[in-house]
Amino acid sequence: MRGSVVAGVAVLGLVLAGCDAPTRPASPSPTSRPSLPSIAPSVSNTPVPSTVTTPPSSTSYVIDLTWISDQLGWALSNTGCGASLCRSLASTSDGGQSWHQMPALPATAGTPSNSCLNAGCGVSGVRFADRLNGYLYGPDLLVTHDSGRSWQPEAAPSVEALEPDQGTVFRVVYTSGGCPGPCDRVVQAAPAGSTNWRTLTNIPFQGIPSRGTRAELIAQAPHLYVAIYGDLAAGAGTQEAIVRRSLDGGRTWTQFRDPCLGGSSVMPDIQVAVAFAAAPGGFLAALCAPRGNQTDQFVVTSQNSGSAWGDRHPVAGQFLGLIAAADAAHITAGTAPSSGNGIVGYTLMASSDGGLHWSVAVSDPERIDANTVNAGFLGFEDVAVGRWVGDEHAIWTTHDGGLHWTRRPFS
Repeated sequence: MRGSVVAGVAVLGLVLAGCDAPTRPASPSPTSRPSLPSIAPSVSNTPVPSTVTTPPSSTSYVIDLTWISDQLGWALSNTGCGASLCRSLASTSDGGQSWHQMPALPATAGTPSNSCLNAGCGVSGVRFADRLNGYLYGPDLLVTHDSGRSWQPEAAPSVEALEPDQGTVFRVVYTSGGCPGPCDRVVQAAPAGSTNWRTLTNIPFQGIPSRGTRAELIAQAPHLYVAIYGDLAAGAGTQEAIVRRSLDGGRTWTQFRDPCLGGSSVMPDIQVAVAFAAAPGGFLAALCAPRGNQTDQFVVTSQNSGSAWGDRHPVAGQFLGLIAAADAAHITAGTAPSSGNGIVGYTLMASSDGGLHWSVAVSDPERIDANTVNAGFLGFEDVAVGRWVGDEHAIWTTHDGGLHWTRRPFS
């Protein structure tokens, strides 16, 4: 995603809708990290809207974010475009205090959806590997070599997930999508800016116990993780997550089962992973949810890249589907994107002790905008600075590893 990033995730319709879910990657040098406080987040010091806002449908809203530093980033959004909406790209050089519209995106071949009928509708995610080389993907693929001022389509299979890390770009692609999820996922890699993609591993469709409707890619060099998530609404099978792992940059791979599995053979009591996050040193966290009740959620963590997992630690909040780790101590979990009508209480939970205890960092009641595409983002650029997009009309920022957050409307 960006040159120096601690793992997080971006999701499209994670809990209530979807298949396409881009993710978040990698890390700064440990020597460059400031120490962070180990106190619980102060809710009273966190800006929390006192009233529900109802943004106009013509307002731009965020679909995805990408950063190559704390200050320099890009936002993929849906913006008013005549009588409908278009994908558009904006950049910031001051950490998101101001955004500058980039040139219009070209039309792409993807199937339009969610009221997006014009330019850029075939993409749902954005990543920049460095200041010049960027990617718009999901399912189409567009590339730029001039910081986003111009884009060219690249012939490729459908791109489900894409993450840059330390000069290399990794992606998950497929050509067949009807099993019901993609049937023939392949993990590939190329140097940033190159079209010379090489195959690292094939992930065949595995059927029950998991229908494999959504893939997440995490790049935390030299560690790579690809999680294939099941369909929580499916009636058969556990729909557990199946995780492929490489500890050597993609040369060799192993597979492990969902670390959240538990409960009885009665389907609603089975717990499965809905998101993963990584941090340097082999730290891995899984956000878990019971199949039949996504209010009793918990987190499990591993200190050795998923070889062994610790105890379950409950985390409050409803429909949490986003998780990110600034380091092995500071973890955040946020509300997943929502669709429909009415008011949603977007919640961000924070832990400063590796997931043992959690406190509310943000509580943000918002009215659902029917024009949005259920896009969410949660990730850290380094050990201190991170961003969260729950309600797609605003970006929340932390400068202390997730303990305190400030809200800035996106426009």
